[in-house]
Amino acid sequence: MRTRMSSNVQNFGKNWLDNPLGRNEPACDPRVEKPLVVSDWQSIFTSLLGQLRTISEERAQRTSQAVQIRAIEMLIAKIEPVGLSVLLTTLAPENLKLSASIPVVIQFNGDDYIASFFDANIHASGDTDQEAFDGLRERVIEVFKILDSHDPAKLGPEPKKQLAVLRSLISRA
Repeated sequence: MRTRMSSNVQNFGKNWLDNPLGRNEPACDPRVEKPLVVSDWQSIFTSLLGQLRTISEERAQRTSQAVQIRAIEMLIAKIEPVGLSVLLTTLAPENLKLSASIPVVIQFNGDDYIASFFDANIHASGDTDQEAFDGLRERVIEVFKILDSHDPAKLGPEPKKQLAVLRSLISRA
C-alpha cells in the first residue's frame, strides 16, 4: 500500500481532499508542492517507534540515576562528621614556647572546616582543614596575649578558665 505524505503541513487537508486514495498524482493546486510518496511507511514507523523507545529508556535511566544520586546524598548527609585529631606543636615565629602539644580536632561542617581546642574553648574556621588549623594557631596566640595581659582576678569565669589552660601549656620564651 502506498501512502502520500505532504511536505507542506499547512496544505495537508487540501492535499488529502484532492487525492484521498493516496495515488501518486500531483495535487490539483499548482501552488502546492509535489506530494512526498512514502511506499515503505511501515519501516519508517517502526524506526521512529524504536527511536522513541530509546529516548524513553534513556530518560528513565537518567531519572533513575538522579533518584539514586539523591538517595546517596541524603545518606551522606546523615553520616556524622568525623573529626581529625592533630597536635599543635609550635607557636613559631611568635616568642612563645609550648610545654606540651595542644590537641586540636578538625571537623568538616558542610561548608567549611572548624578547628577546635576544646579545653580552652577556642575555635577557628577555614575553607580547608589547613586554613582552619592555621587560624586556630593564630587565635590561640591572640587569646593568650590578650588574657595574659590582664589580672586574672578581673576576668570573668570563662576567660579565667581559658587563661589557666593556656598558661599551663604556653610560656613566654
